[in-house]
Amino acid sequence: MVKRLSQPKVISIKMWSSFAIYIILLVMISVGVSYAGAQMLPLPVPELKIQDSFEGEIGERELQFPKVFQPPIIEVMTDPLTEGKNVFRINITSEAPIEDCKITFMKDEIKKTEDCVKDTGSVFKALIDAKQPYQTVKVDARDLYGDSSTMVKKLQVLPKPSIEDALGSSWNHLLDSTRNMLNNVMMILFFLDTHV
Repeated sequence: MVKRLSQPKVISIKMWSSFAIYIILLVMISVGVSYAGAQMLPLPVPELKIQDSFEGEIGERELQFPKVFQPPIIEVMTDPLTEGKNVFRINITSEAPIEDCKITFMKDEIKKTEDCVKDTGSVFKALIDAKQPYQTVKVDARDLYGDSSTMVKKLQVLPKPSIEDALGSSWNHLLDSTRNMLNNVMMILFFLDTHV
């Protein structure tokens, strides 16, 4: 008695297209989308001017705050720094609006001064450079009425992470995603082999 060899199973185009769509969706979900943590800088507030009804000229608006305030209170939020460029954040609380904020630091034995930019709420930020082991930072803040505060702080500077450390977590995530995707492909192929 002669045994007949079984014919190879033919998979239809419809099944292959469904399989391809599933793989594409699986890759998109597994890998995810990376994004940069950048923020746009806010635009400066235009000066407030009103029409002076008595003189017929444009004059500055009357200030609606009392003339006596406590000077601004400065609190450092970025501590410690890492070697290289840092976004240095400070919290400046004041009874009156902050008019001016500057951060002074040393870069290559040259004193540099950077203007602060308003972040959110009472938080201001500036981009500064830091070298190990310490960076001394001076913060000057002045409110709308000229009351000012100065704070000088010596901050610890940590070494910059190596490229292997920085990329390590990204590579591990990519390898895990690839491993999960291959496991899913194997399961689909097994399913197709047993059910077709």
